[in-house]
Amino acid sequence: MAPGYTTLRQEHLHFWTKYFDRSSITIPDAQFQYFYEASLYHFKAAQNRTSGGLPVNNLRRTWSSHVFWDSYFIQRALLEANRRNEALEACRFLQRTVEHARRHANEEFGCSGLKWDWEITHDGRKAYGTLLHMKFQAHNNASYANELWQFYQFTRDRAFLTEFFPLLEGLATFFIERIVEHTPRGWEIGPLVGASENPVKVKNESMSLAGTIVILEHYANAAHLLGKVTAFSHKCLEVAAGLRQTLNLLYNGEYFVTHEGAAAQLNIASTAPIYPMRILPFKDPRSIQTARAALEHNCQRTGQSGNHYSFPWASGVLATIFARQGQADTAWAILQDTRPTICQFGGMTEVMEGSEWNMQYFGTAQSAVVTALHNLLLQGEDSQVAIFPALPSAWQECSFKNLLTEGLEVSATYRPRHVSGSVRNITPQELTSSLSWKNNVANILLKPGETFDFAWQD
Repeated sequence: MAPGYTTLRQEHLHFWTKYFDRSSITIPDAQFQYFYEASLYHFKAAQNRTSGGLPVNNLRRTWSSHVFWDSYFIQRALLEANRRNEALEACRFLQRTVEHARRHANEEFGCSGLKWDWEITHDGRKAYGTLLHMKFQAHNNASYANELWQFYQFTRDRAFLTEFFPLLEGLATFFIERIVEHTPRGWEIGPLVGASENPVKVKNESMSLAGTIVILEHYANAAHLLGKVTAFSHKCLEVAAGLRQTLNLLYNGEYFVTHEGAAAQLNIASTAPIYPMRILPFKDPRSIQTARAALEHNCQRTGQSGNHYSFPWASGVLATIFARQGQADTAWAILQDTRPTICQFGGMTEVMEGSEWNMQYFGTAQSAVVTALHNLLLQGEDSQVAIFPALPSAWQECSFKNLLTEGLEVSATYRPRHVSGSVRNITPQELTSSLSWKNNVANILLKPGETFDFAWQD
């Protein structure tokens, strides 16, 4: 007999209870608290049991789960929230569709290596119809390289890195053969469809340029870690260094323009070198200036609804950058201006045009905003872990449980002038980390599974 209602209900409740027990945050804002919890549900619910991955959701016209560069934001939010199994499925999606990427590179570009098409379904078919020019957009592949690399960064799982290394190598091979070119000025990238999705290709587009650097450096760094250094990995580092010099040409003294020849254009591609591509330090002077320029640009786009941020995806990106720069109140103000885009069931629209919602199936804006909330509470990079690094001045109390960064599962509670919590090494290796809150610092060495407790006064 098939299981009855009571049995199915118990299984359902057990499944979701276990999922939500993995981690949590508590912040002093009821709407964003509900939004956060609903978002984690949506990210999991959208994950197809058969095809895996992190699809844009099940309302797309192509009837099947499919993925494109936006999946980076969902995977990062899931990793930060310690949903490692779900984040791994994003990488498995790429693994399942590797033959598509191989055919796409060979048959449509005449190159070896791997290139995933703009939007593809779980069985390798294109997930778009008339927008055929979009195959010339390449930065989605940089997002996939980021997903592979950041899974290793968060988990320090060398077995994972070994398994997925061929995907990084395939991406680097294609980009060296087809995207990169050497000119009298040095290493550059040729004309591509940029973040604006305009069919007119542009040269040295900032997101594609930053993305190419990401692919080449992630591959070379993985090769070094795994003892697989070759002449090709050395060349990738050499080319990436040259591309960084080319990126400098796009900085006009106030921000990164969208592409070469764009006199005064600023969009999500301008902030891409800072985040999500993360090839510039958040506190680099150019990053600080670009973030300020983007904030001013967004404030000039006030819609009929009265909110400044009609594109909450970009708001989540910008709020993350300001949080990483230690500008807590600015980051929180940006997030609060996205309130009109939050739906009654906790989702967030992709675009708000005037007073109307549009494109609510993505989950991209949701995940970008979730990451911004995480970065108010916890930040990690290169074994440096900052507890409550960017708390808004209006927040008197908050806490989080089992968030993940730098191989550490971190829990902490904030009360005025007091912080307490613990960190646990979730990796199979010893970890050396520097843990900090304001002027309090603890340099710790943790064996696998070992926990360190802390309690600090301001």
